[in-house]
Amino acid sequence: MIRAYFSASGRFTRRQYILYFLGPQLLFVILGTVYLLQWAGSVNFEKAYVAEGVSRLFLYLSISGFLLGLMPTIKRLHDISMSGWFVLAGLIPRIGSFLFFILAFIPGEKEENKYGDNPRQFLASGEAKP
Repeated sequence: MIRAYFSASGRFTRRQYILYFLGPQLLFVILGTVYLLQWAGSVNFEKAYVAEGVSRLFLYLSISGFLLGLMPTIKRLHDISMSGWFVLAGLIPRIGSFLFFILAFIPGEKEENKYGDNPRQFLASGEAKP
């Protein structure tokens, strides 16, 4: 399951796409909330190095969250027969976020496509993926 974050080959179902985003995004929201509260002054860290550490942690998690989200998004694009290069649409402010939200609802191809076998056939049969 961890290998899916590092390989762009293959396809993801809607459920897999949502689950791969759920964990990292929840962590990002929690730490982002702490960062914003600290930045707004609601949470006052007595030591400056703690505030700087929270800021750096937020930056590192933002970058890693973006990178970890690339491969599942590319695989989801493959499931709907789109090129992985379409992931660059995420760089368009506001529109990009909306497009990736929509990916969770578009049904994938029911048959094998040029990006691989139908992942739902393996999930339904209980077989291990080759």
